[in-house]
This record gives sequence, structure tokens and C-alpha cells, in this order.
Amino acid sequence: MICPSSHPVAKRWREGDNCHIAPGIQPAPSIQERLNHFETISLIKCIICNEYLIRRYSFAQKPALLSFDFSDAVNLDGSINVDNIPCLNPQVEIKVQGKTINFRICGIIYYGESHFISRVVASGGIVWVHDGMTMGSRPEYEGELLSLGDLRKCQSKTATAAIYVPI
Repeated sequence: MICPSSHPVAKRWREGDNCHIAPGIQPAPSIQERLNHFETISLIKCIICNEYLIRRYSFAQKPALLSFDFSDAVNLDGSINVDNIPCLNPQVEIKVQGKTINFRICGIIYYGESHFISRVVASGGIVWVHDGMTMGSRPEYEGELLSLGDLRKCQSKTATAAIYVPI
């Protein structure tokens, strides 16, 4: 934790073993930007200036996956504001003890019209879309990842989660 006004703060280290990442209250333009500036405003205030402390995150070890949650973008009426969802990079990188670890997107979950669908991205960049209501248990080939454009939308639905795995 750090004070935005640089006042001294007692260090509180907390280790976790999951990598479920919410976008926080400061939206980032992309997943990679979120990882580059991996911090959130805490509910704890500085005892000197009364400003909210900033919680900075780092990776102590390589996570098995990165899971990003965009449920904060859901409005009270159930609609989703796509502008509050960061751009979904096909690949991202993190630093673990000074070493760069690369991840690729492997899945995206979408929501809209009271219904979920998903995209599965194979390691070669082939994308399959799955909508159990219209296709049953069979996913449908959609194309190459890099040809799909903005991954935040799919069939009039909006991304609510994205999953990345190490390359």
C-alpha cells in the first residue's frame, strides 16, 4: 500500500494463490495496460492526509492462468457498457521476479439479452463460438483470432470475462 501523497505507510503484504483480476474503479484502455499499472484504490485511508491508499499488486510466482472479470461494467438494468471494458489483447505479458511471462487469450464469456455465450481460442489462434441455446453442444468455427477485430462484442453480446493461459 502506498499513500498518493507519499506519506509513510506500514507495509502489509498479502499473498494469494489465485489470479482473478477485476478491472477496478480506474478503467484501463486494455488488459495489458491494466497489468502494466496493476493497482487499485483501497478503502483504507492515510492517517496523515486522509486520502485513500493505493494497493499495488505484483506476481510472486507464475500463475497457471489469468482471469479477468468485467462484471463491474453491468448496469442496474442489466445492460453492459462496453466502454468500461478494456480492449482484450490477444497476448499479454507479466513480470515475475524480473522475468517476462507471456500469456495468450484462450476464452471469453459474453452476456446479453439474459443469455451467455462463449468464444474458445485454440493455441493456433483458431476461434470457436459456442451458444448452447442455438447450437446445442457443438461449437461453431468462427475464424482466425486476428481477423475478428474488437473481441469485447460477439453476436450482440458483451464480454464479461476473459481467460489467458501461459504460452
